Order: sequence, then C-alpha cells, then structure tokens
Amino acid sequence: MVIGDTPISITLTKNELHPDDVMTTHTLTSAENSTGAPTPIAPPIVSTPVERLPFVIESIHDDETDVETGMRLTLNPPFVSIPFNHTLSTTLEEDALAPLFGGVEWAGTRFWAAAQQTIEVLQERKMLLVPKTKRVLELGAGLGVPGICVSEMYDSVESVIVTDSENLLPQLTKNTESLEKVHPAALWWGEDDVSLLSKDGKGWDLVLCCDCIYEPLYGDSWAKLVDVLVQIFSLNDETVALVSCERRKGDRVEDWVILCESKGLVVSMEDRGSEGCEEMQWCEGQRTGKVEVFTVVIK
Repeated sequence: MVIGDTPISITLTKNELHPDDVMTTHTLTSAENSTGAPTPIAPPIVSTPVERLPFVIESIHDDETDVETGMRLTLNPPFVSIPFNHTLSTTLEEDALAPLFGGVEWAGTRFWAAAQQTIEVLQERKMLLVPKTKRVLELGAGLGVPGICVSEMYDSVESVIVTDSENLLPQLTKNTESLEKVHPAALWWGEDDVSLLSKDGKGWDLVLCCDCIYEPLYGDSWAKLVDVLVQIFSLNDETVALVSCERRKGDRVEDWVILCESKGLVVSMEDRGSEGCEEMQWCEGQRTGKVEVFTVVIK
C-alpha cells in the first residue's frame, strides 16, 4: 500500500485474548521523491481500540466433534476494574450423566437469560450493594456464573458459596477450583439445612437465585425456595435476595410471590425485558420472552 510516495506495509495479526478481534501492525518506509530528497515519513496510523463488551459469555467447542465442552466468561470495565477471563466446564463426570436424563439437573449445565439479567442488575446496583456485601450465597447455581461474577465485580466480597444438587457438584467444583473467594456446596431444598453452610451463623448479605421457578420442570421447588429464604432471613434480617425468572407458561411465579408475602417477606419486581431470551430454543412456545428480577427482603 502506498500513501503519496511512502510505501506502507500493513500486517494483520490475531489478538490471542480476543480471537475475533484483529490487531493491525503498520510499518512505514521512507522513499525518495523525484528530487532525490527523502520523503518525510507519514505519521503512524493509530488503530482505534476495539470496544469491549462489559460482559461476554461464549461457547467453547471441540475442534473435531464440534461438541460444546465449556464456556468462556469475560468481564471488562466498567463491570470490573481489571479484565477477567475464566473458562467454565459444561460437561459432567460419567457417573453424573445418568440423572440428567431422568431429572432436572441438565438445566444446570446451561447459561440462562435470567442469569444474564441478574449480572446486569448487580452492575446497576453496585453503588447501593457494595458497601454492605461481604458474604454471598447462590441457590441453584448451575454453572455458578452469577456467583463467580459478583466475586470479581464487588471488591467488598470476601466469600461466595455457590450451591446446587449433589449431581451438579462436580461441575461447580471444576468451575470454581481456581477462584479463591468462591466455594461450591451441595444443597437440596426441602432436605438440607441451609444454615449449616454459614460457618459463623450470621448468614449472608446477598443471596442470588436465577431461573429456578418453573413448576413443569422443577415441581413444587418454588414453595421449597420460600422455606429456604425464610431460613436465610432468620440468620440475617438485613439480607437482600435477588431472584430472577424467565417467565414461562405455568411457572407459578405469582404463587411464589404470594407465599413469600404470607411468610413476612417483601417482594418487588423489575421487568427486564427479553434480552438474551431469543438465544434459548428450549421450551419454545411456553416462554413469554421476558425476564423478571425480584428483590426480596424481610419486613
């Protein structure tokens, strides 16, 4: 390529951290003009930095089989002060696969729109929540993404416990083993005592629960979730819970709200719209295409 009398070579290279981006390297070479005098070298061309999305999660596939083996989580400013990259496993050990076909654990291997919206809410409410958020508990964590994100987004956080069924514990363990603040634990609603997870008996400042209310799949777990929340608030009456749901036909979310309120809990809802919902094909025809995030506190 030549600008005026100055040849310029341009080399395109891959950005290893963000393979979809292309970085440009410019080499300027001086040339002589018709008078024999050297032509001034043109000022270097400066590449415009590629804008980074603050939150990105993308699938990782095996090159030979094209089977998904995991997901890549990226957090960029302003969600975090220093970019954070983490690889998540979406595969389970062989002895944990069988229950997936006879139960509901398979849903815990996917990243749902409700989790995406919860992370957005955590960012939007950072100024409000950070000063009083040291201990976090995630219920029905699945891959553990919201719990992992809050551990990086909130400098105040000292520990995060991400919980799910025993069958999903190997996946949670694999996804959090390199993270100092995040700890996996098994918790089956209606059977296990959540208070045993609080080592000092003081409970948690923030509780997260994403897309765990849908009766056709999870049965009456929505009622058991209320019991778990009541137990959590008995440990710490200043706890704030964020419960998000992608609305589906027959989910019983309204009944969950009524039951919460009958137990002395105060529930407020924010309609987050449909962002992220269109990418999930499961349960087509049953989905309303919107996510609601509920803030739950005790009177």
